[in-house]
Amino acid sequence: MGLFEIRDTMDYPVLYSAIVAKADVLITGDKDILTVEHINRPEILTARDFVAKFGEDSENGQA
Repeated sequence: MGLFEIRDTMDYPVLYSAIVAKADVLITGDKDILTVEHINRPEILTARDFVAKFGEDSENGQA
């Protein structure tokens, strides 16, 4: 068993690499990666969620 469980084992190297590289955020549209639980870092977000959270307008209190 690895660091986490993921439905599609082909996605394991992608998430594993992000963890080992100590990435802050992993942006993906892959449904299998988005459903991984118990991962604190990187934060796994869709592109839409990333923009909503970190976009230029969010810094100014505008959404």
